[in-house]
Amino acid sequence: MATNATDRQNADAPPADNRTRVPVDGGVLVYEARALGRELIGFEDVDSWDALADALAARGHDRGAAFHKPELDAEV
Repeated sequence: MATNATDRQNADAPPADNRTRVPVDGGVLVYEARALGRELIGFEDVDSWDALADALAARGHDRGAAFHKPELDAEV
């Protein structure tokens, strides 16, 4: 059975239920579970990038993450 790069990428992609959403001022922080802890992977429903950056700083993240992580589509 042949496999292509897309199949391998999909197999390596973590399931969507592996994500935690944290509503904050300015939007929603999206984390993904890792072997040790969780990683901030992006944002959803952003209505204020400045408020989101403030929320990141309050949680010990770099404010610049607001400008370097993707805005994700909210999963239904």
